[in-house]
This record gives sequence, C-alpha cells and structure tokens, in this order.
Amino acid sequence: MAEAATAPSTTGKVIAVSTVMACISAAIYLPRLFSAYNAGDKAVVVPNIGIDADTHGLVITANPIIKNPTGAIYEIDHPFCKVSLNNKEKTLLGSSDAMNKKYTVVANGQSGIDQLRIMIQWQKVPALIQVAKTGTLDLLVEIGTGAHFEWVPFRIPINTSAVEKINTTPILPLLQMF
Repeated sequence: MAEAATAPSTTGKVIAVSTVMACISAAIYLPRLFSAYNAGDKAVVVPNIGIDADTHGLVITANPIIKNPTGAIYEIDHPFCKVSLNNKEKTLLGSSDAMNKKYTVVANGQSGIDQLRIMIQWQKVPALIQVAKTGTLDLLVEIGTGAHFEWVPFRIPINTSAVEKINTTPILPLLQMF
C-alpha cells in the first residue's frame, strides 16, 4: 500500500524560510564586513610627535593624521596616546586625556585629529634623564582608536606604535649636571 505524501509542517516551512533568509543576509552582509576590516587594516596613523617643556614637566604633543587609502568613509573615536620608555619594563611616562569625540575619516584621503597632549611630570624625569645620558632616548609612542562603520554593529580597533629615537648627544654636558 502506497503511503500518502505529507505536506511539510508549519515549523518546517518557518525553518526553511529562515535558513534561506539567513543565507541571503550573509551574502549581502559579509562582503561589507570584510570591506570594513580591510579599511581598518589599511588605515595608516602618522603620529607627528613634538616635545617641549614647561613648569610642570615635559609636554609631548601628537598631531595624528589618519590616512585612508580605501573607498570607505567611517568615523573614529578620539585617539588615546601613551608614551613609555622603550626599555624592557616599558616604563609609562604619561598619557593623553580620554575624550568622547568622533572624527569622520574621508574616503581615499586623510583626516587630521585634534592635538593630543601628554604631560610627563618632573618626578618621572630622573628615569628619563638616566636613559638620555646614554646618548639616545627611545620613546615608545602608542596611539589607539576605533573605527565605526554604519553597516557594522561593532567597533574595529586601529592601533599603531612607533619608537621615536632622540639623539641626546648634543645635550649630554647639560644632562651631566643632573
């Protein structure tokens, strides 16, 4: 006796439709997601570091520029910067203030960011002077931010670090006074 074919249940239809919709969504969404990661990976942060002194200590300024070689337009958080001695301990000297501010990074171009100021208080300077007496001062400058794309529901980190080598030989006689 032949069995009658049964129609799919309502639950089976919902699962089938949901699966098809998920596949269509993934086909649309995944290329955008990979594009967002690609833009984050290709972005270049140029720190542009300067050093000055005032009555409170040394002032390190960073005027970062974000270079975006992709066609993506996105927003980034205000960068956070920290400066350490480039020694084995990575002795923290100072950091910038955290700000709740966003910047738009243009496609196939570059965007400037407000100046970051890092104060190194004079009590941290003895360690700095000790290292500077060697003739070279190596500062590790780390800048981090996050990118926000309208079609990606999460933040993509963009981080860079650079070792700034400062020749202290011209000021060695002055450093010997400390």
